[in-house]
Amino acid sequence: MQRLCVACFAAFALASAAGCPKSPEGGKTDKTVNKTDKAVTDAHKNTGGNTSAVTDKATTDKAKTNAENRDATFTLSKILTDVNVSQGGANETNIDINRNDNFKQSIKLAAQKVPEKVKVEFTPATVKAGDKAVSVMKVQAEKDAPIGTHRIRVEATPDMGNPTGIDVDINVKKP
Repeated sequence: MQRLCVACFAAFALASAAGCPKSPEGGKTDKTVNKTDKAVTDAHKNTGGNTSAVTDKATTDKAKTNAENRDATFTLSKILTDVNVSQGGANETNIDINRNDNFKQSIKLAAQKVPEKVKVEFTPATVKAGDKAVSVMKVQAEKDAPIGTHRIRVEATPDMGNPTGIDVDINVKKP
């Protein structure tokens, strides 16, 4: 029985998982079989058939990625605890992005739970890895926006990984 290296097996599994979409049984066509054979052959050539080399490299890469991700984090903070805005008016505050030294991803900002007749925009809406780590949050209230305190959620989503966020109270007042 012939042994397949890890990369060859993975290539085989991925290629053979693509069944024929026109077959009710999801069966394989000659094209799928040929692609599977080619993928296995290519993977085997790229590793030189050395199973332990593939496994060792994958283990090393995974450990390195896990260590980088563990240290690669960011948080958000704001200068003002509340944002006061009059009906028909606008106000701004800074949202600071506090990056760990290893965190080198872009972050997209968005506002959640924004009440009707209130608009929230970020400039920039995406803070890139090398950019200044601050975004200006502009809050605009229409003339008939509901008066009172409204809690919104500022959510920051990195290119990869989990989003984080902070709550901001928007105080809409009469002009």
